[in-house]
Amino acid sequence: MNKILPALVLSLIVLTAQAQPPKVVISQVFGAGGLTGSPLSHDFVELFNASDEAVVLDGWSIQYSPATNNRWATGTVNLTWIIKPGHYYLIQLNGKEGIGKPLPEADLVATVNVDISATSGKVALVNTIAALQGNCPAAKELVDFVGFGTADCFEGAVAPATSNSRSIMRISNGCADSENNATDFTAVAPGPRNSRSAANLCNGGSITVAAVTGLPFCITNNNEASGVVSFVGNRS
Repeated sequence: MNKILPALVLSLIVLTAQAQPPKVVISQVFGAGGLTGSPLSHDFVELFNASDEAVVLDGWSIQYSPATNNRWATGTVNLTWIIKPGHYYLIQLNGKEGIGKPLPEADLVATVNVDISATSGKVALVNTIAALQGNCPAAKELVDFVGFGTADCFEGAVAPATSNSRSIMRISNGCADSENNATDFTAVAPGPRNSRSAANLCNGGSITVAAVTGLPFCITNNNEASGVVSFVGNRS
């Protein structure tokens, strides 16, 4: 005998695309803007949202210190943006017009004097605007950190040095994050990306559904960008 059951009984269902905590990372750093032999007119730092959620950057900062120094207060850039999943955020720093090509339209043009070294340094993404302290800060406010070249602080091991023609770029288009700067970054020709660049969803936009109890169902809407799905299944 057939009978109509409740629409669907779920003991546990994961609706997000392989959900993970919100994670924004430093995805590229270039410090030779406007120098002889540089392909670009300005320094830049690029961020990437490797998570499945939009992240509000208001009240956050990018902070820079020379390779073996603790002068974080002189290199603090206050951020303001909502960065979507799989999207980039381009911050234009110091440079010199007329030498090298201009950057793509930056999402933020820094109004403070931040002149990143062409070869070595330390860049931190911090969820406050308070300046970091010490050569190798361990503040709980740190979201991401990269030391490159001859830097005295880094995650795991130091990332490669940059040059007049090379940036350091996080591999897998920003998705790699083993907490080791040496393996997560590679030195390449700079390729700055901004919020209008093609998105790169780290999980491929797949949807995970687990431990479903009850009736057969089908996914009627798979929105990869938001991780939202709709279910239909109400009888046997």
